[in-house]
Order: sequence, then C-alpha cells, then structure tokens
Amino acid sequence: MASYLIKINSTTVSKLSKYEVEYNRLSADAGRSMQGDLRKTDLGVYPKITLGFTYTTQAEITAIMALINLSQFSVEWWHAQSATYKTGTFYSSNFKVGIFKKVEQVYKDFEVNLISYSKMV
Repeated sequence: MASYLIKINSTTVSKLSKYEVEYNRLSADAGRSMQGDLRKTDLGVYPKITLGFTYTTQAEITAIMALINLSQFSVEWWHAQSATYKTGTFYSSNFKVGIFKKVEQVYKDFEVNLISYSKMV
C-alpha cells in the first residue's frame, strides 16, 4: 500500500483520525413473493467514505474545505477487498465545523461523508 489512504482532486488528505468505507448496496423493485422469497433488482454498490479530521488550524481547514465544498470531485481511495486504489467521482454530505479556540484559530475535530455518484464495486 502507498503512504496515503485517500486523495481528493489529486491532493493527499492528511490529519485523518478516521477512515471508513461503507458499501451501500442499492436495489430496485424489491419485494417478497407469496412464498416469502426476496425478489429484487440489484443496481450496484455505491461506496460512502467517512473521513474524520483531528483539530485543525485555519490554514488546514481552509485547504480541506476547498477540496470537499465542491459540487463534485475526484477521489482516489484505498479499497481493502482488491488491495488497490479505486478512483471515482464523489460529493460530500453535510458537515459541521466548530471553532475550539478562536484566538488561536483552532477548529474542533469533525467528520464528513464522501458519497459516490456511480456504482463502483
């Protein structure tokens, strides 16, 4: 494995306190038959990557927010099953940024979810 877990728009993301990949399996037309058997159409697996950041300075949070506040961005992320990197187009969900020490401009730790536009797995 390389020395990073994730890149956003070719920028290595650091100061991570959390890196989790959730594999969301989306289906359509799901239901049970009269015999109780499940019938569904699998649409694919859409990854959601949760990133946690430790306390950040003003410069660090500015750089992070410049990456994740875009309507879409390229993500290169470590995929455990294949032991390789995968690349796809993602967007970020809502997230909160709180200030910890105003005078020193230190921000609290926070989390953000990156959600894939397309099925990937």
